Amino acid sequence: MRRSAVHSARALAFALLAAACAGDRANWVNPNPAADYDRDRQTCAAQAEALSPATYDPRSRAVTSDPLETLRLGDQCMRGRGWRLAAPKP
Repeated sequence: MRRSAVHSARALAFALLAAACAGDRANWVNPNPAADYDRDRQTCAAQAEALSPATYDPRSRAVTSDPLETLRLGDQCMRGRGWRLAAPKP
């Protein structure tokens, strides 16, 4: 039962990460007209990946970063650069 719960939690984490990465660029807004979304998002994603703690998956024998922590750190970085999440446009 525990293995099933861990698998479900991982599936949810990857789904959330994929949804966030595939999100509409228009959801992020910055009042600074000189702000460069693509540059900031790429820089923040790289920093988040580097800072996210590594986890070991014994089944695949792979070491990966925690996707939820990576997402949180990336969003925190974007907010630090002046970006804010806006409600999606209908």
